[in-house]
Amino acid sequence: MWSFSEVIDGIAEACRAFNTPVVSGNVSFYNETEGRGILPTPVIGMVGLLEDVKRVIQPGFKAAGDLIALLGATRDDLSISEYAAVIEDRSTDQITSAGRVPVLDLGAERAVQTACLRAAEAGLLRSAHDCADGGLAVALAECCFSSLNREVFGADIDLTGDYDLATRLFSETPSRIIISFDESALDGIEEIVAAAGCP
Repeated sequence: MWSFSEVIDGIAEACRAFNTPVVSGNVSFYNETEGRGILPTPVIGMVGLLEDVKRVIQPGFKAAGDLIALLGATRDDLSISEYAAVIEDRSTDQITSAGRVPVLDLGAERAVQTACLRAAEAGLLRSAHDCADGGLAVALAECCFSSLNREVFGADIDLTGDYDLATRLFSETPSRIIISFDESALDGIEEIVAAAGCP
């Protein structure tokens, strides 16, 4: 119950930070699968307004030669991740007892979301995709095959950074979005990102 209460407090804090109303929701306390209980899971119903449908941004890369950038910063968030479970073969008990939950900085999240939204509204983005389960490597792969029956694109990526390659590829740091855009949009995107205070 304490964990569930903390989750609700976190949702409320995030909603206040983004001035986001929650119009509906539900919680399941007594679910199970294969004879094992499932943790209580809150579900939130939300509605958004898109002023111009032409500004819808989808995740798949759209054009050969586009630039690819990462909004947000990568930290060492491997200890509770798909990488820890699959590559390091850690059990759930090992992960939860020794791992460190990635810290969500709501200020950083606002900066990333603001930069992405402003770039989309300015018509500068060709694609945008969150970086979540599996980290950057998985998100990039999803961008390469999320083509919706169009030609698929690969990606050449410069992964220089402060951490080892596994951390840069698979860290599950929150508040990161992969964007792609025509090279002519670079200056405009850099201005928007700087104004939003987004790495």
